[in-house]
Formats: sequence, C-alpha cells, structure tokens
Amino acid sequence: MKKQGFLNTPVFFMLVLVAGLWAQTAPRDQIDADFANGDLDQAEKTILDLLAKPEELAYQDSVYLLKNLGVLYASNPEKQAQADTLFETLLILDPFASLYDTYASNAIMGRFQKIRKNYQSRKGGKALVPPVVVFDFEGFGFTPQERVSLTNQFIGEMGKVPIFHTFDRPSVAETMHRLHKQAGTCEDRECRLDIARRFMAEYMVMGEVARIDSVYTFQLTFVSVETGQNSTVLRKVYTGTLADVLATGLPDLVEALQNQEAAWLNLSLQPTHTNLTLDGSPLEASVRRFPVNPGKHSVCGNSPGYQTLCRDFEVKKMDAVTYSLVLPRLGGEKDAQPLGAARPNWDEDAREPTDDTQAEKGPSKKMIAIIVGGMAVLAAGLAILWSAK
Repeated sequence: MKKQGFLNTPVFFMLVLVAGLWAQTAPRDQIDADFANGDLDQAEKTILDLLAKPEELAYQDSVYLLKNLGVLYASNPEKQAQADTLFETLLILDPFASLYDTYASNAIMGRFQKIRKNYQSRKGGKALVPPVVVFDFEGFGFTPQERVSLTNQFIGEMGKVPIFHTFDRPSVAETMHRLHKQAGTCEDRECRLDIARRFMAEYMVMGEVARIDSVYTFQLTFVSVETGQNSTVLRKVYTGTLADVLATGLPDLVEALQNQEAAWLNLSLQPTHTNLTLDGSPLEASVRRFPVNPGKHSVCGNSPGYQTLCRDFEVKKMDAVTYSLVLPRLGGEKDAQPLGAARPNWDEDAREPTDDTQAEKGPSKKMIAIIVGGMAVLAAGLAILWSAK
C-alpha cells in the first residue's frame, strides 16, 4: 500500500479533521525553500512524511501541507485527481482557504476555484459565505494614516456581519508584497482585481472618502471578482465630528451593503421561546429576521418539552422567505396553530437533525474521544499493512 494511496482514504480525512488537538510545527521554511529551489521531490517527501502522522500536526500546519501538496499534484497531469481530493479536504478544514501563499499557477488557481464553487453549491450553509478583500480607502481631506485607520475600522465592522468573510489588511498587504506590488502603485480596478483573484476572493471593496469641513462623503463599490462588474454601489453623506462618523457612519455603510447583498429569512415560532440555530450556529432569540447568503440553508429549533425540528430552504439574493416553525410537543401532542400565524411553506417536510446538521458545528467531544481512542488501532493496522507490502 503506497503512502500516496493513503491520502485518498477516509482514515486520512478523519485523522486530519482532529489534527488541531496537537501542536507539532511543520518545517515550513524548509518546504518553502525546496519549492523555491525547484527541489519538488524533496518537498513532496517532506509533506508526505508529515501527513502520514496527521495526529501530530497543528490545524494550521494541516491546512498548509494540504494546499501545497495539492498545488504540487495539480501541476502533474497524472496526479490531478489526487489534487482534487486534497483540495476538497482542504475546504472541509477551511472553507475560506486560498492558494495566494503558494506557487500555484493561474491554471491551478482556476481549477481550485471551480472545486470551491462546486463545494459551496453542494454544501450550502456556511460554505456560501463569500471571501471579501477591502482595499485602502482613497480620497481627499484625510492624511494617509487616517485613510488606513478608516479602512481598518471598516474591515472591523465588516467582520461583525455574518454574510461576509473579510480578510484583514495585513493579509492583503502580504499578497501584494508577494506579487511585488505597492499599495500606491495599485489603485486602478484591473490591478486590484488581479490581487483579489490571487487571493481567491469573491468580492472586493473599493472605498472613496472626502472631507470638507464637517461634511464627510463615502462611496463604496462592491465588485464581483469573477466578472469585474459592480454588484453594489453606495454613496452616503454624513455631518459631525470624525469620531461620530466612525461610530455611526461605518456601521451604517456595512448594514446598507448587507441589505443589498443578502437574502432574508423571516420566522414565526411556536413556542415563542424556541432556541434557534442556522447552519449550526446559534441565532439571537429576540430577532425574527435574519440575513443569509443566497443558496441552501438549514434552520433548527429546540425547546424543553418539545421535539427538535429542522427545515431546509433555499433563497435568492435580495429575496426573502417567511416560514412558521411549529415544534411538536414531546409525546405526540401538538399545540394549536396560533391565529393569524404564517402557514408553513417549506420546500421540504420537517426533518430530525441529521449528521450533516451536526457536522456544521464541528466534531463533538464524544466523536473526538471515539476518534482519538481508535487512532492507536488504526495506526497499528496501517503499520502492519505497510510492513506487509
């Protein structure tokens, strides 16, 4: 049994998924040097030796090794199927993974992007959250440092919105550095699209700010990286002190952007104290209108004395679905439908929570204990197979 074959087995995937329980550090500098010097055989050997013992790897090292081995195999026509499997596993570990920090060619990055889109469409839920790159705000009436501060604070507000995954400014700066580009020399749309595509972002934000006395003008352009076309353009004017604008204006801009890009789920509940989760993440109990990314989702409700109920739904951008979630009482009794309540109009029948719903929350403590307890047996069996071969 070849070690490369082991990479395609469920055992390998299971071990990688719990790799974050350990903290051994992979020799990244050595691997990067091997790639830079063209010693690909040595780089492959080092990565395979480390992946053969995934239980000893830290989570970030597992991500690093998977993406680099995937890039290496994707460059070999005979190993592209293995590369696709590695990329799929990488997305399970990190749905926002990109290849910007590897030696991937444009063709390989395009291949990975297709795999990620298929994964998003198939998986739905949290996988639909688009990676977003925010470039430094431009304009007049502010010093360069003030514009950087505005950019960082805007990124911070974007991080509070569940429908976006916004990369931090240092990551964008690192990508530009790798491509030998400076922020001051990459201000046009095409240059920034090149950066965003390298970053494998789905959208990018270009901001313009202007200040005249106490009047502040903001213009945000939300651009599809795939097409290069504007998805949303916002223009807002604020007055007052800079501190007031930062405290109210930036959150307002992000909320307006969310309203233009999100789909919506409206819920009526019975009982009213139902605990809700959307794609495995808790929802605020007092809210009944939730922004979601366009695509497939699952919402679950539970309450003491009632059966847990889950529903699947699909929604389009700027569309809204309104559903009634009525939990049956334990023992088969049902509450009467409240007068005037919205009738259920789910695409599918009610269902009990599934393994897929649980998987959105990550491995449970019980699951981890079972996997860890079985590792010794798995390792012993694999050792016997390898020695027999």
